[in-house]
Amino acid sequence: MNIADWTVLISLALVIWPLAAAILAKKNGKILYGEDTIYAALVLIFGVILLGDKNLENAFWFGLTAGSLMQTSAADPFLTQRTLVYGDKRMLLFKTPIWVLFLWGISLAQLSYFYFRLDPLLNNFGIPAEFKFLTFLAVGAAYFVLFECLVKYTEWWKRKNCRHIAGYAIYAIIAEILTVAILPLLLFLIEELGPIVAGMGSGFIIAYIFVLSCSIAYKPAAKTNKLPT
Repeated sequence: MNIADWTVLISLALVIWPLAAAILAKKNGKILYGEDTIYAALVLIFGVILLGDKNLENAFWFGLTAGSLMQTSAADPFLTQRTLVYGDKRMLLFKTPIWVLFLWGISLAQLSYFYFRLDPLLNNFGIPAEFKFLTFLAVGAAYFVLFECLVKYTEWWKRKNCRHIAGYAIYAIIAEILTVAILPLLLFLIEELGPIVAGMGSGFIIAYIFVLSCSIAYKPAAKTNKLPT
């Protein structure tokens, strides 16, 4: 493992820590939100500036651009009108807490970096492309499903007016798995377009996945007509 690997792992720990703290706080009757995840972004920024690691640089700019655009362009303005409810009402940008923009960007940056590091490693073992894809899909799906499980207990956000299984919104899990499935293809755009332009296009594609999934799953709450008394 190199220094860039440790930088990404530290940023991952700084994402998980607020979740763990929020879960512990909830047991004591308090609610904490995830603004501390901004520290994870700062760690990645310092890593990009100081280390000069090309994989880390590409993953960071791609992830931050795609994640923030995914949230602000269509996903949150659409989802918050239908299924998505944020617990934190402070420092909103397009109905989204600012720290959530960093959260999605960091998540995509970490997954992108994991892919950049896994790809040559699996090539050294002669793993066929199909199994490489399944390996990355498993890693990414586990990342997002675990995150959804943790968020359920922290109440950072909730999803309503849609079908759930075991308390989790089915459309969100499907959209996240689809995002992970196409992420390796989107990362190929970095070589042709650069990480920022590729991230912009990818952000709109991922937003469309969430909007489409939400549109299919959305069930408006039944209105009750109360008779005057």
